Amino acid sequence: MTIRKKTAPAVLAVVLALSLAACGGNGQQQETVSESGSDSISALSAESCVSEPKELKPDVSDNTEDPAAAACGSWYGLYRELPYTMEIQEDGSYVLTMSWDPENPHTGTWSWDSGIVRLEDFENSWLELQSEDALYWPDMETVLVREELAVYVPADTVAADSPEAFAGYWRNTYMVIDGVMVTADFLEDDTDVFIDGGKIVLGGPFGDIVRDFTFADGAITLTEQMEDAVLDITLQLQEDGGLRMTLDAEEDTAVLYLFPDEEYAAGAK
Repeated sequence: MTIRKKTAPAVLAVVLALSLAACGGNGQQQETVSESGSDSISALSAESCVSEPKELKPDVSDNTEDPAAAACGSWYGLYRELPYTMEIQEDGSYVLTMSWDPENPHTGTWSWDSGIVRLEDFENSWLELQSEDALYWPDMETVLVREELAVYVPADTVAADSPEAFAGYWRNTYMVIDGVMVTADFLEDDTDVFIDGGKIVLGGPFGDIVRDFTFADGAITLTEQMEDAVLDITLQLQEDGGLRMTLDAEEDTAVLYLFPDEEYAAGAK
């Protein structure tokens, strides 16, 4: 079984192409990503999400005489800030549901072994019951708890008074692809922009794609002609200090949520 990353629409290939500018990308690099970006995202699988299966920890004592009562129920965890749910059933089955692929939950069986919940058909993965409210999963590098965990909820947009309000270095943090919220880290996306003096640099302060933009109704807009599509970009400020970037390419839309690069801002002072 693999933990699958959500397949992204074609617009993400354009996003990835723009992110190459942070590394001084040239036209040849952008063409490569535009042609193969979507395929590379589709190919991402468990190997990039889950570490190598670890051997069962020895000498782990039972935490309870009734493991079903302690281990069973709903558990909530985060992987790279993305929520997932583990339902451990008393009948020896479990259901794992990932927020980035909710339509494809994984089901299997589990067994109890000296304080360890072993997932029989999940690549020999296991979880350690640390307390009634904590279940440690080494392969996911996280502790699952009984209460649902808070996740990022985008703030409302606000109309800027002037284009100067957008000035700064912004890095992508969260993305909505096909209606599903994921983190930029999860998709290994490095999209960043630098805005200053009426110009926007796609790729951050060290990028080489410099464009003029239009400021109207409190937002920045520009159009980027890519090899196979016209990309309409809209930038809006948010109440939480973030920058919302909406990318429309024909029938595909992606929304990126960028935040100021604190290290760059500190160095600029």
